[in-house]
Amino acid sequence: MENIAHYLEKFSSVLSPEILEYLKIREKSGYTIRTLIFKLLALDRFCNERQLKEKIFTREDAEAYRLLRNHEALSTRYNRVCAAKLFFEWLLLRGYQVIPPRNVSNQKQIYFIPHIYTEEERIAYFNAVDSYEYGQAGRCAIIMPLLFRLLACNGLRLGEALSIRKCDVDLDTGIIKLSKTKNGAERYCILNDDLLSLMRSYASKTFYQIKDHDAIFWGLKALNNSVSQGTIHSYHVEFLHRAGIPYNGEHKGPRVHDWRWTAAVMSCKQLIDSGKDMHNSLIYLAQWLGHSDVSSCEYYLRYATMLFPYLCSKLDDTLEKALKSLGDSLEVPEYVD
Repeated sequence: MENIAHYLEKFSSVLSPEILEYLKIREKSGYTIRTLIFKLLALDRFCNERQLKEKIFTREDAEAYRLLRNHEALSTRYNRVCAAKLFFEWLLLRGYQVIPPRNVSNQKQIYFIPHIYTEEERIAYFNAVDSYEYGQAGRCAIIMPLLFRLLACNGLRLGEALSIRKCDVDLDTGIIKLSKTKNGAERYCILNDDLLSLMRSYASKTFYQIKDHDAIFWGLKALNNSVSQGTIHSYHVEFLHRAGIPYNGEHKGPRVHDWRWTAAVMSCKQLIDSGKDMHNSLIYLAQWLGHSDVSSCEYYLRYATMLFPYLCSKLDDTLEKALKSLGDSLEVPEYVD
């Protein structure tokens, strides 16, 4: 086994005694420290490069350490920053004046411009859904019209819609309980009269075949498995083609998920048009969409005001200033959903 003493001698920064002590503690606890040594050597070099003379690590230092370096893989940065974060948290418990670096992602952040379907596109799309010849997949002829209307009218995530169980649907009140959500918090979906009528029609044709805890949109091969997202995506691309809406490819769309964006933006427009106080309305909109806070809803509000400029005149100065904090770009990270 390679002797690691040679590498331990390379630590030379103002924090090197603490780093060496930390490594000893980790080793005594049963941790294999060889990989950790190389991660903390990167921190040691960083301290020397910044010419740190005191055992203090400021927020500015922490933010600088988080930056992606030239020719550095995202996974390498992730491991480097995580190791430093744990070390500084250990120092923090011992009373040192340090700021641990914030977490970074090891996944490439993809930015996209959501597609907000126009009224003409919505009509053409659902005409394609309703008139599509499903052939041997005959059950899809009743699944797709209901499923896509749930996405477009109620802003559901696709995974949430596919997780709806028979016991979650109240056919009397038109209320659906969403129990499998992104943030783990249950919420409720209220169907309008047209959707409730469609749901009742669907239930009369299918619910007798499944158990209470089975997914209502079950797969083509088994009753106890929901239809796959891949199948939905394939149909979606076909519907776009038949509706005359150009499809630009994965991550460029229009995506199935853009029906959620369209529902959210149109809801923002309706709230503003009706004269609602948007400060309070954003809280309800966040709950309706299943967000843990209102920050993601601000992106939808920005899109509403950009697509319908006259709405800006109906917003007060405070909310307009909040919108400006989002920046001028319409690009949003893919995790805002």
